[in-house]
Amino acid sequence: MLTNYHVIERVIDEAGLPKKSVTCVFDYLKRPDGAVQLGIPFEVDKCVEFSRYGPSETTASIYDPMPTMDYLDYTLLHLKQPVGQMEPPGQALRRRGWVDLWDTPWDSHHLRRKV
Repeated sequence: MLTNYHVIERVIDEAGLPKKSVTCVFDYLKRPDGAVQLGIPFEVDKCVEFSRYGPSETTASIYDPMPTMDYLDYTLLHLKQPVGQMEPPGQALRRRGWVDLWDTPWDSHHLRRKV
């Protein structure tokens, strides 16, 4: 699961391991009539990769200092269950699926510079 680093930074250590039990909730829904579908919690196994936010995110000016490519503010989490292979509530015989980042028009292999 992909989220921002600032969302998860307080609950992971420097190695990307959860300091305590962390869950991601899928299928939470608040309906127009006010009814709430609470969703399904899935426990985080580990943080696969992350990039912190830049120093400017903690200042009054978002460009002081100017962010660099080292500060992308993302976290890629590995969940203990394969959520992409599961059926969403009320959608029998369907799978959530996922986006295969290595099989897209913007595949990083096509973006490499020729030297």
